Amino acid sequence: NILTEIEYLREYEGEFVEEEDTYFPRELVISVIFDINEQQKSRDTLNYEYYLAVDIARYGSDETVYIIIEVNRNNLADVIFIRSTKKMPLTDTIGRIKQLNQLFDFKAVYIDESGIGGGVIDSLAESNVRIRNLDGEIGGITFTLQNKEIMYKNLKLLMEQKRLRIPNHEKMINQLLNLRV
Repeated sequence: NILTEIEYLREYEGEFVEEEDTYFPRELVISVIFDINEQQKSRDTLNYEYYLAVDIARYGSDETVYIIIEVNRNNLADVIFIRSTKKMPLTDTIGRIKQLNQLFDFKAVYIDESGIGGGVIDSLAESNVRIRNLDGEIGGITFTLQNKEIMYKNLKLLMEQKRLRIPNHEKMINQLLNLRV
């Protein structure tokens, strides 16, 4: 088994070496991590705005992921909630989004409409859930290469400007560190 230099340094020298095509540098990701105590978080809709992003899966090996972002009056954002479910029907996803919307009164909910998300979006729109696209208009997000690029670029910019903090969530951190350009 032949290892690349980077694989060798990681495996045998115990060094973390970033590959050149890593989109989010390790130092950047580490610099925006904070500890959160969900019990201390109140749903203060007078002083904060809340946003929900949902990546929908169904019965495959993928997971449906729910991420809530809390934004204060200074436009500083904290990821305050990350949950995932596996092998659940779309009715479960719709129910969870409605329940979270009742708790947080989201300013916007972002859902990929490219695949199975379209039906979820239609159902939620009838329930007055504020589904928005990247332009802030009514509707879901179509995951094109260009839209993914825009989302990653905006995320990186927010992190560089220290306007977004993420919790110490191992899976999320690893996904950011492993994202390639």
